[in-house]
Amino acid sequence: MCGRYSLAIDAVMFAKYFNMGIEGLDFYSRYNIAPSQPAPVISNIEGKRALSNMHWGLRPEWLKESKGSKILINARAETLCSKPTFRHSFEHRRCLIPADGYYEWIKNKGVKTPYRIILPDVPVFAFAGIWDFYTDDRGTRKPSFCIITVAASRQIQNIHPRMPAILPDTRSMDRWMGTASP
Repeated sequence: MCGRYSLAIDAVMFAKYFNMGIEGLDFYSRYNIAPSQPAPVISNIEGKRALSNMHWGLRPEWLKESKGSKILINARAETLCSKPTFRHSFEHRRCLIPADGYYEWIKNKGVKTPYRIILPDVPVFAFAGIWDFYTDDRGTRKPSFCIITVAASRQIQNIHPRMPAILPDTRSMDRWMGTASP
């Protein structure tokens, strides 16, 4: 499960790696992005990639917000097509969540220790994600997202059985977003 992640790069590196500007976005390095916080997300808007801040924690549009309603920070890749909560977003609202690492905690003798997991030769990458709009209690329509998870790789299994679906390069990002050339 991915419950915290980092995007600790500067705006120049972000623009270069993702080939897009960050005009109008409050962009800064962050080492501890947590659920319910806004974070930079890349989505397809009218056939073009767009960068915007979205709240981490999917609230499907059809789900009415109420006090105590749960946000969904992760979605299992295996259930994206079968669960109504995720199906529409999986089919129509995929996104890229830029990151350079994520955290998992190991409990040892009652003490939890965070471990930052990075890709050794990849300074920045993206998580596969889905997004949707929700309407807040003021009637304002806002975007939210969640991170897709998969079974953990061999290297991560001893820390946690799940991990984010990591897209390490442009080709895998294009495939996820449905813009890859055949």
